[in-house]
Amino acid sequence: MKITQQAREIAQRTEGAYSFDRFRNWGAIAQCLLDLGLTERQTEAVLLSKWTRWACDFDDSGAKYGYHTSTAMRRFMVSGNGINWEAVNDITIRTLGVEQ
Repeated sequence: MKITQQAREIAQRTEGAYSFDRFRNWGAIAQCLLDLGLTERQTEAVLLSKWTRWACDFDDSGAKYGYHTSTAMRRFMVSGNGINWEAVNDITIRTLGVEQ
């Protein structure tokens, strides 16, 4: 996966996130979310949320702590019938507030 400058910048801004250390490559997680169609703001909100922890909790790959990949995040985001955009918008507002 090629990680864009945009994804690298988002990853840097969110390095203090709750589940940062659960993943092998935080930039790849940001890129995965962008590739799924999330905006920069939505990507940042998801990275700062507990959704990343839940993605690891439900990861059935056998990955150990610190070695989860973007595949776990992708599976979590599209579980069910695809991305729940209403939930993405809700977590964005609850995490970052309403954009002015």
